[in-house]
Amino acid sequence: MQAEADGSNPDRNSRPLPVAIDLWGGYAPRGVLQLAGCLAPLRSDITCASLIGLLLTLPGDCRVSKLLYIESSPRKARSKSIKVANAFVENYKATHPGDEVVTIDLWKMTLPEFDGYTIDAKYQVMHGQGHDAEQAAAWKTVVDVIEEFKSADKYLFSLPMWNFGIPYKLKHYIDVIAQPGQTFSFSPETGYSGLVTGKPVAVVYARGGAYGSDQTKGMDFQMTYMQLLLGFIGFTEIQSVVVEPTLASAEDVAKTEAAAVEQAEQLAASF
Repeated sequence: MQAEADGSNPDRNSRPLPVAIDLWGGYAPRGVLQLAGCLAPLRSDITCASLIGLLLTLPGDCRVSKLLYIESSPRKARSKSIKVANAFVENYKATHPGDEVVTIDLWKMTLPEFDGYTIDAKYQVMHGQGHDAEQAAAWKTVVDVIEEFKSADKYLFSLPMWNFGIPYKLKHYIDVIAQPGQTFSFSPETGYSGLVTGKPVAVVYARGGAYGSDQTKGMDFQMTYMQLLLGFIGFTEIQSVVVEPTLASAEDVAKTEAAAVEQAEQLAASF
């Protein structure tokens, strides 16, 4: 009996494994619903080994994904970018009922400062050198933020335009996560390479003016910066939803918002 309990029984993986799941008898963990649907056609005498093999080859719509939503406007209920992003999130939840959605409100998040030991720790990494105790402690606060970011499978950003660029809270977050050996690498032979790969990202932009004309597009350091930065750390599938201009008549703004919400909902459904 002890051999079976500690997993050393050689016949354990060939024994039948019940696959019935009682969804009404208690709390169903995240992902159980779609997993149960994927396993429903199986016979009740499936073995452990067969189940493991099946789980490794489940189609994409049977796997649980994590969407990380990063919110950067302090205006909350009055924010156009948040309103459109919320429409994205709600339709994403409706069309991906088993997935996890995690929101980071940058105005409620305490980010590590890049001073003293932290910046020294970064340069130690860049030069391939180790950290002393103070540098190691400082660098851990940076890596913790990066690990949370990299743990996601999909990403959503929402941001207003501030002074033709992005809010300083978002810039601070980016300055923390864009680190050598974590989200990008460098070698003399190949140059820079992004390390956050194979993951989609959607970005909702709001701006008071319109920046699509030849006269104004050179003033847009909001979308151009985000696309550059996201591409630099490895993203290739970048989708954009733009709400502009928000400084217009109430009727025009309502039409602009409605069009952006519709676009965001459609994007979320296939994301």
